[in-house]
Amino acid sequence: MILEIKNLSKTYGDKQAVNQALKGVSFSLKKGEILGIVGESGSGKTTLLKLVSGLEKPDAGEILLDGKPLSAKRTKDDYRRMQMIFQDAVASFHPRRTIADSIRETTNSLLGRAEKPDLNELSERVGLSIELMERRPGNLSGGQCQRFAIARALSVHPEILLCDEITSALDVSNQAQILRLLSGICRDTGTSALFVSHDLAVVSNLCDRILVMKDGVIVEEGDARQIIHEPKEAYTQKLIESVMEVKDVRERVQKYWTIRTKDFNAIRLNELHDEISDRWSAELNARIPCGKALDVLDAGTGTGYFAVLLGREGHRVTGIDLTASMLEEARKTAELFKVDAGFLQMDVQETDFAEESFDVIVTRNVTWTLPDPGKAYNEWYRLLRPGGILLNFDANYADNVRNHNQKESWVKPKDVYGHIGITKELSEENAGITLAMPASRHHRPQWDGILAKEAGFSEWGADEEVGKRVLREHDLSDAPLFLFWARK
Repeated sequence: MILEIKNLSKTYGDKQAVNQALKGVSFSLKKGEILGIVGESGSGKTTLLKLVSGLEKPDAGEILLDGKPLSAKRTKDDYRRMQMIFQDAVASFHPRRTIADSIRETTNSLLGRAEKPDLNELSERVGLSIELMERRPGNLSGGQCQRFAIARALSVHPEILLCDEITSALDVSNQAQILRLLSGICRDTGTSALFVSHDLAVVSNLCDRILVMKDGVIVEEGDARQIIHEPKEAYTQKLIESVMEVKDVRERVQKYWTIRTKDFNAIRLNELHDEISDRWSAELNARIPCGKALDVLDAGTGTGYFAVLLGREGHRVTGIDLTASMLEEARKTAELFKVDAGFLQMDVQETDFAEESFDVIVTRNVTWTLPDPGKAYNEWYRLLRPGGILLNFDANYADNVRNHNQKESWVKPKDVYGHIGITKELSEENAGITLAMPASRHHRPQWDGILAKEAGFSEWGADEEVGKRVLREHDLSDAPLFLFWARK
């Protein structure tokens, strides 16, 4: 065993407020093994990694490296042998130094000035051009910075990599690349890794074994296949079900909108030929800087309504949506109205765009369909340039569903705007999806403000009268349209 943890404990706070973050945790790590540590927020997994790395000291217990206890005062070689890779790769580099200089500083500190890092080999190892090493972290994408963070760790020839949520801030494409990179490094070099994550799906695809943590203790341990397919503990089963539930609901959303594409497109086309489109344009133009063409993302574009309105104004618009049939209609609509807009099939929570790609992000009736709105706000913040604005039009549709559910019988909602022609079965599926989503459990737009703050937005606000101005008599009385805006 290259690493052994014995009865590790850690407590924070004082007599009035004690938080026992770790309670006698024990486990071991084999040479060349990738060990996943999963659990919800507050389970103790990040605290554990901090103690192993030496960033914090345990209250009790032992950490053994190659069978020898590590002292409270770590040596340079101790730090060299176990290298930490952080969640926020950009912030882990000095903002005013190039990546190359930061790597040299690390090797100088832990190996001495006599040993120079092979920057060519390191950049090749992580699949990036050496020219990018001469850039500062602020001029690189999050995925590029995370690759260089791995390169920096490898520059001192570590035996163990300590990975703290290293893929959680990345889009799906970059996540997959980082996971393949880490797996290849451990396989080719025999390096071990502790991989901390809240995402059981990510861990199951990468790790040899998994530890499941809850309230500062390990509740289950086993090889990855056993943990995923034959969990013994109810808590582990709950984590697995939460991953599958999100996947199932997401597929239900796609199926629902695929079925509804034809009738929904007819509604939006009618809008584009009606004076309501002028009212929508007025609302958008009042909040979007005018006088020059801007890069705009229409997140959850549907059949391309906002993309057409903003394209008419001369902006460079990209529309994204998960539903392929919707995107087909969006392209037709843009062609019909002679608007030059691009449309891509993509999840608004996990896009493939580089950081700071857009000046404006607009969404309409999207957030209520998302399994993880907080993730979406983080992604939108990442995509916006400094000073950029998010315009999120939505409603508390769960309130409308609950009110309709109180009625004894279903009535075909002929006069409900946006649901013309919907069948009873589709109406019930709409209600089921709505109530299954996190947005249904919160009061909005106040909740959106919390998510925007956590994502890093500098200012935000809400306009709860926009429905009266734009939709007028079509606005739902128990679920009125609101605008939540946020600026980076």
